[in-house]
Amino acid sequence: MTTLTGKRAYACTEHAKQRATERLGIDYADAHRQLMNYMQTAVYRGATSNSRIFDHYKSRTRLVLDPVKDVIITVYSLDDIAQHRGFEPQTGALTDVIRTTIERELRKARRTFKRSYRQYTLRLADLNVEIAELFRNKVRCKHPGTQALIQAQIDVLEDEARAVQNAMQTQESEYRAIEQEASVYLRTEGEMVS
Repeated sequence: MTTLTGKRAYACTEHAKQRATERLGIDYADAHRQLMNYMQTAVYRGATSNSRIFDHYKSRTRLVLDPVKDVIITVYSLDDIAQHRGFEPQTGALTDVIRTTIERELRKARRTFKRSYRQYTLRLADLNVEIAELFRNKVRCKHPGTQALIQAQIDVLEDEARAVQNAMQTQESEYRAIEQEASVYLRTEGEMVS
């Protein structure tokens, strides 16, 4: 159920491009390229006798492919899926287990993120205090050689502070990506999980 499509080339019927324009609001000239992008990270959901079904959660799109060939036949918005017979969202015990697992993993990721972000913030505060003390010593000092040595120490600490800030930004963007991916899956009746 969670097999990703990977980097493959897919054909796209005229009907699929027209439906992408009509149902998803994608410009017709850009429809083929956009649907190819969706297929690169779409999740395989199953098959019927005449199609294979993939969902792209980030864009909330369902892509329906030919059962044998890699050709996109049509597309639907996952938000409007209930009105298209035969493609209703999954419900049941397995879906509940998946939802519970995703919620648990999201809580775990949030705790880990908060803990390490706090540690990074404390380290950055300590570095800024050290830099301020060194700068004060540099201003008090009159000898140019000593000032140069102090400035070298300040430069090293500023480099470390920039590295900590970069690590904080990277960690936050990774957490936000996990949070957004989970929110797309856990969306129920238009509400997003925070």
